[in-house]
Amino acid sequence: MNKILTILFSLSFMSMHAQNSFDYLSLSRKACSDTEGQYRYYISEDLEGDASSSTRLVFVDTNPGAGWNHSCKYLYYSFPSSSIEGKDYTLNVVDSVCPPLDMKMKRLDKTSSVYKAPGNTFTPEIHPMRDNLIAKKTYALILSGGVDPISNEERYWNDCSYIYKVLRNKYQIPKENIVVLMSDGRSDGKDMNPSNGGDFISSPIDLDGDYRPDIDNSAIKSNVVNALNAFASKLTPKDNFFLYVADHGGYDKGGSPYISLWDGGRIYDRELAALLDGINVKYMNVVLGQCYSGGFIKTLEKTNRVITTACAADELSYGSADGEHDEFLYHWTTAINRYGKDGRLVKSDYDNDGHISMFEAFVYAAARDMYTNGKFPYAQETPQISSPAGIVMDELAFDRLPKDTVDLFICDYKGDTGIRPYARNFVYWSSPDIWGRFNDDGIEHQEAENIRFTEDNDVCYIYARIRNRGTKPYVYDSNNPMFVSFYWAKSTFAISEKKWRGYIDSNDENGGYIGRARIKGTINPGESQIVKVKWQAQNDAYDDLIGYENFHACLLASISNSTSIMPDIVEDTTNIVKIWETNKVAQRNNILMRKGELLKNARIELGEIACNKDNLSIQVVDLSKEKVPVKKEISVGLSPALFQSLKQKDFPGTDINYNNNPNNELLLTSEKSRIEGISLKKGNKDYLDFGCSFVADRPIDEIYVCNVNLALTDQYGNYLGGESFEIVNDRRDKIDLTTSVSTNADGKNVLKVTDVSEGVTYEWYDSDGNYIGSGSSISVPANFSEKQYTVKVKSETDGAVNYETVTVPKSGVISSVDTAYKDGMKVEFSSPVRSNTTLQVASPTSVSPVKNYPVEQGSSSYMVSIPNMEHGVYQITLLESGNIIDTRKAIK
Repeated sequence: MNKILTILFSLSFMSMHAQNSFDYLSLSRKACSDTEGQYRYYISEDLEGDASSSTRLVFVDTNPGAGWNHSCKYLYYSFPSSSIEGKDYTLNVVDSVCPPLDMKMKRLDKTSSVYKAPGNTFTPEIHPMRDNLIAKKTYALILSGGVDPISNEERYWNDCSYIYKVLRNKYQIPKENIVVLMSDGRSDGKDMNPSNGGDFISSPIDLDGDYRPDIDNSAIKSNVVNALNAFASKLTPKDNFFLYVADHGGYDKGGSPYISLWDGGRIYDRELAALLDGINVKYMNVVLGQCYSGGFIKTLEKTNRVITTACAADELSYGSADGEHDEFLYHWTTAINRYGKDGRLVKSDYDNDGHISMFEAFVYAAARDMYTNGKFPYAQETPQISSPAGIVMDELAFDRLPKDTVDLFICDYKGDTGIRPYARNFVYWSSPDIWGRFNDDGIEHQEAENIRFTEDNDVCYIYARIRNRGTKPYVYDSNNPMFVSFYWAKSTFAISEKKWRGYIDSNDENGGYIGRARIKGTINPGESQIVKVKWQAQNDAYDDLIGYENFHACLLASISNSTSIMPDIVEDTTNIVKIWETNKVAQRNNILMRKGELLKNARIELGEIACNKDNLSIQVVDLSKEKVPVKKEISVGLSPALFQSLKQKDFPGTDINYNNNPNNELLLTSEKSRIEGISLKKGNKDYLDFGCSFVADRPIDEIYVCNVNLALTDQYGNYLGGESFEIVNDRRDKIDLTTSVSTNADGKNVLKVTDVSEGVTYEWYDSDGNYIGSGSSISVPANFSEKQYTVKVKSETDGAVNYETVTVPKSGVISSVDTAYKDGMKVEFSSPVRSNTTLQVASPTSVSPVKNYPVEQGSSSYMVSIPNMEHGVYQITLLESGNIIDTRKAIK
């Protein structure tokens, strides 16, 4: 028996020795081109094979910061029996998306041999609540599937421990109300991959350090189903339920998303939805941290639920920079805890009401997630939140329930949930829920048209979508009806309440009341209804608007009851309606610019407000996440008084360019362009003409929509108002053109454009970008050095532009210099000189001054008289109006 044990020990020792001598790590890093050592490597504990050969697996996690599923590699090292783990081997590399589930693995690139107990990364600062009236009615399931020891990274345990401590110790939720399912449960198996890079360890079952077990069971599918069914049988509509998932996730081959469970199990979105539907509670809060978690939202949505996910449906979820937590989940839990790692109070209570709503927690976490909005160059996650009844996410907290009420609102922007008030600086003037149509077809076609009255068409229809973000259905009451009132104003940045009401003292029509519509029928929570009014330009006041091509209407809609028309939310100093403070009022200052519209600029007045304001700015507000692959030029023309005022200040601002063009336009050259130094006075008539041109330097094969937002801001950066432009290109060919350079009889260079593929206008610019003329050809002076000019051609059909650069070579105006004369030299010109021409001769001695000789216009040569002309090198320079045209050196 001892002999057998000795042999087994020797074989084991030989295997270990061979594995250590065969450099799997270096070879694997080389095979994966991992020169920086950024991947994570695991090796199978045993060789697999038969009498002829053996194979060992090296598993490579190529994205160790991300949750599963994501790209990875399987490296199979195969050895013949004669060279087990020797120099003779073959390597087979297989790409995959998940780690091995049927092999015992250990860390190959182990960075530490010191045991590290999980959960010791930090002790959160927790301030217990004195009285949480809903604590005993709040129940929770904390779930972390883990998959296997490789995938079950320590950060998931840390996240579960953190949320457990906050629920128990801050919000005082009873221990018996919380069920925890994690990896292998209470087993003493080594199920965790520690963050310090050491050997696998067993997950502690005490999450809060009170020496009592907190993990109830393993995270296998049957336990998840049983736990949710137990909640379903126990909870009532007086209770609330919280589901927290710190886990991996993926999609199957059929495109269905799932949450990964222990030992390779899965629970799909539709399965989870069915289980949650069986839990009949007042409110349900679901936070999902796994990869592709956004794919669960549509399936799980209900009017009494808030669904928060760490990432979008097509994105991975990532760990924090230190590897100790999931990035989004850590910040989310910190938000509801209100204290960070440093023990300091965090600013997650945005409305300062003493409660952290689910929306506030989401906003706080999303703003601090280092993988959002391109903050991290190699990874992206976009946290999501959804609640059809917006008031639920706005008011639901772990110590407060939402009001059971009706809450009608109008969206200010796409994705608006009606939450108010928050920061003033968002694009509140571009409501997607207000639109105008010339035909009564706005239900079928919910797309806005530019409202511009003509002699043939003096009627249009204005629509608004009313949404119910409350928890109760809205039911029409004829005794106390609700209305939507509509107003209009000429396109203006800062629109005062007086202008909306039509009270501005002016000779022309600036704005006014259109009409109102009853909100009839029933609007259930999370649903909406469309109302409309007919707008007819039928009185004398509208005469100035009919046929006025620069007229664009801004629209405002206000929800009110029978006793009021517009809520009293007017800013005292400016008389601007404070739309950012209410969800009952919305406005649409949008101009649609298509083919024909692009030929002429859109005029927007700066506005007339109740006080004088200086140091204002007009700035671009960039909201686009997807960049349109068509270049465009944005320009703004200014009213004469405004133009002169800014010109005197040398056009202060950022990323703007004035090139002396004849239209007095400024070019906005970036998404951060800003025009500064603007003043707004009472009775102000200043305006801005907005223009956009697509660059047709190549064929444009697709139709794209570009959105540009301009905001008028005060000296503190607060938005006073704005205008949005929806710009749509057409498919078109490239604008082809040919340029040439020639010399005319006057010796000038003639730049000419020919072979243009369509009707265009022309603008010419010098090498400094300054405008120098128009027309298909232009004459420029001869130059003593090479110079470049640029022609801009603009389509007469759709306003598209193209550019061509023309290089004018150095002009040899001085054709020869004859120094054979005793008392001078003769200078010959290649063409007759123009007026104000001078020859300048510098003598070879430093004591003799430079002499100037006026040359008569039209001369082909000039005899320079130099008495007692010395021997040496002379510098001859030809100037025209003080500018150097040519220069030569001559030897006497």
